[in-house]
Amino acid sequence: MITRAPAEASAWAQALALAGHELVHLPLLSFGPTPYPDQLHQAWQQATRYLAAMFVSGQATRAFFAFRPAGMNWPGRCWATGPGTRATLLASGVAAASIDTPPAHVAQFDSEALWAVVSSQVTSPATRPNKAVLLVRGTDAHSSIHGGAQGLGRDWLAQRLVDAGVRVDYAVAYERVAPVWSPEQIDRAQQAATDGSVWLFSSAQAVAHLQPLLPHQNWARSRALATHPRIGAALAAAGWGDVSVCKGDLPTVLAALGGATDLNRIPT
Repeated sequence: MITRAPAEASAWAQALALAGHELVHLPLLSFGPTPYPDQLHQAWQQATRYLAAMFVSGQATRAFFAFRPAGMNWPGRCWATGPGTRATLLASGVAAASIDTPPAHVAQFDSEALWAVVSSQVTSPATRPNKAVLLVRGTDAHSSIHGGAQGLGRDWLAQRLVDAGVRVDYAVAYERVAPVWSPEQIDRAQQAATDGSVWLFSSAQAVAHLQPLLPHQNWARSRALATHPRIGAALAAAGWGDVSVCKGDLPTVLAALGGATDLNRIPT
């Protein structure tokens, strides 16, 4: 059961299908346009002010580069927490040499692993003066009183930058919207809650969106594979009975699923 948004699900679906898995797409995230388009226009106009832009996801990358002026490339570094976002940056025309991302051998692709790679950039006397970092992320529909023009997301890396004396600006590139499921999708999800299907989760927000779609569902017999411990914790808190966690790259996910046909055993 693939819960990623349609734009981000295709690569996973192709790889999983090639490995012999039967796939059902039940998206738990949808994306709408940014409520702050002026932020993105301004970020491109003032791009030379930034040492780097940090992109929290592939969707953040796609939405941000949709505002790119014709013929312009991002002049600074581009930071990405994982291989999916890096691939989207490459597809957007960013040179590989300009992208910083955690190495493949890290335990998890997250802000902590990225900080280990980029912290020297912001602490170097040669780069820090008069420079800022742009944090490109999203916000949630109907949550502007909480996120506002800074968007919503984890602020761990932003706080590290502030502690290092670097200004952090925000560009809210998109809005996360709860999906609307058809009656057929609801029926399929209820079946998958108890029939041994494995649900793949790569977002804690997806876990939150599932509750109002199936408010009375008992998840005690449900099986999930989460791509980060924080997502796994959200699933456990929601009552899921069988939750495993692995790193969020396709080879690791495929290995965690146990090969081409074994959907009955997920390593813990």
